[in-house]
Parts: sequence; C-alpha cells; structure tokens
Amino acid sequence: MDLTLLLISSKKPLKGSPLFAIEHKQKSWLFSNAQNAELFEQSLVLYEPQFNGWCSYAVSEGYGAEVDFVNGWAVIEDKLYLNWDQETQNLFVSENNRRRVSADRNWKKVHAGMLDGSVELYTYSDEGASISHPQRL
Repeated sequence: MDLTLLLISSKKPLKGSPLFAIEHKQKSWLFSNAQNAELFEQSLVLYEPQFNGWCSYAVSEGYGAEVDFVNGWAVIEDKLYLNWDQETQNLFVSENNRRRVSADRNWKKVHAGMLDGSVELYTYSDEGASISHPQRL
C-alpha cells in the first residue's frame, strides 16, 4: 500500500515519490523529499495517521470510511487525523474532544468489523467517484 504523507509544517499535502519511500507496518510511505522521510522515521507518533488511516469521524460513529488525503486531514495535539472530505474534517475538528474519545473507544470494534464485514464501510467507488484509493483492510 502506498501512502503519500503530508508535509505538516507547510499545512498542505505534497505528492510523495518512490525515491523517498519508507517501509513501515507493511506499507510504503512516500515522501516529497529526504528531509520529510527522515522526519517521519524520527517521529512516527506524530506523522502516522490515527485509526490506521481510516476516517476518524466515521470511526467515531461506529463505521468505516475511506479518506481524502488532500483535503480531509488535520493535526490535533500532535496526531494526524484523516477524514472522508473537508466538510467531514471540519465537523471532526469542531467536535474534536468528543469525536476523538468516541473514535478511540470504537476503533477495535470498527476495525474488526471492517475485516469480517459486520461493520458498514463507505468507499469512494460506492459513491460513483473515480478515485483510486490506496487503503486496504
């Protein structure tokens, strides 16, 4: 699975390159430059998305959903949270204390349910979007 990591310091995402790939948790994380790759290796807790990269808002509600890596992210208390889209991200951020507690509480059950099919999982392809999404269960 290839993921493009966001350059947190610039507050905008940058497309990663295989030239600056880091293997972590059986995934290839692509970075825009060597400095960003090094920062990731030194600060995994800061840069690794919460809830294995699934939509934080969805997890807080008890289901799974893919995320918009470009517009649906925020860093809250030094942790990266991803969401379905910018609107969903705005909701998550505006209610972040309650949402983070719910998502933390729900994560194990939601993750297990995504794996065994007992939890709803929303994907961009189900919505008719032609987005190629890198997430895997």
